[in-house]
Amino acid sequence: MMGLLENFSHGSSSMAAVGCLRTISTILESVNSLPQLFVQIEPTLLHIMRSMLTTNSQGIPL
Repeated sequence: MMGLLENFSHGSSSMAAVGCLRTISTILESVNSLPQLFVQIEPTLLHIMRSMLTTNSQGIPL
């Protein structure tokens, strides 16, 4: 039973990460023609992506 719960949790986390990456992709596509805006949002987007892609996001201060 515990394995099933762990798989569900991992699946939910994966789905949330995919949703975040899709949102980031949409934002980047929207500012593609506005390089000055891209430079402003880049640090925030990189921080979010780094948090999502680490196995232990607790090591990254929010």
